[in-house]
Amino acid sequence: MKTIVCSYKNDSTFGFGDFLRGSCNIRNECLENKLEFEIDYSKHEIGKYVKSNYSGPSYSDDQIKVGRFPKKTDLEEHFQENDYYYLCSNQIITSANKPSKLLTTLTGFSFVDSVFFIDNLNFCDSIKKDVKKKLSDNNIKEFNVIQARIGDEYCFSNGRGFSDDKKTTNNTPFYVDLNGYAKIFFDLISKNNTRDNLIVSDSSEFKEKMKNLLVEKKVPKCHILTLKSTHTSREMIKRLFEKPKSEGLRETMMEMYMLCLSSQIISVSSYNFPSSFVNSIAKIFEVPIRNLKGLSYFKSNL
Repeated sequence: MKTIVCSYKNDSTFGFGDFLRGSCNIRNECLENKLEFEIDYSKHEIGKYVKSNYSGPSYSDDQIKVGRFPKKTDLEEHFQENDYYYLCSNQIITSANKPSKLLTTLTGFSFVDSVFFIDNLNFCDSIKKDVKKKLSDNNIKEFNVIQARIGDEYCFSNGRGFSDDKKTTNNTPFYVDLNGYAKIFFDLISKNNTRDNLIVSDSSEFKEKMKNLLVEKKVPKCHILTLKSTHTSREMIKRLFEKPKSEGLRETMMEMYMLCLSSQIISVSSYNFPSSFVNSIAKIFEVPIRNLKGLSYFKSNL
């Protein structure tokens, strides 16, 4: 059987959540075209922390193509001499071979086979052990995750200097400063206090700030279990910033595992689109999620 393998390349310039979204949509294309589908993370640094059940032959980085689901003629030509086609994609839902608008409610996902993707998101034992110990030490059983997506340029660069003036990152029209985010989070915590709340974020500074405020204000049932954060695409921040922040990938993956275990996710974004990092997990693990725009929430509620 001819097989397409979605493989997360180490030099990919999009994040792991975007890759999972793309893989879900590529798998649907495979089903429509009667092709087998597998997924593999071993070619990326993230493969240290999460494994799939890929069972095919070994392959090199050079064999991985980056882009959308290939044209039928290209596939037919490739499969004349090969049984496997390796692809790294962040593909969103398409219509008539044209990219659709990113759907806020679905974050660009078409149908997701939760059973397949849960079976192929195997977090390493050390990640599971550390998270479960932190939960146990804090007597946390059922919990919400409240996530702050502060924005790439505010979180992944020391000094926020771009490596090339021609390169741009996502604009942040809904940006709120860290004090504003703290006010948003205390409001959300007060309205969602029937179970414990875990705070995660792409900003190490925000988590440090909230940790100190939670202690100062003696807020019960609210926890920060990780402090460091980084983008899951090291190549993106390396290319984009003069002084990229690169520490914290393991703790970032711990946060992703916490998302898998959560009862509800509330995600607050500085962008006018939601975070694929949390929405990919919400879709795959069928966790209820609320996506909020930071500035809109701040103006409407505070």
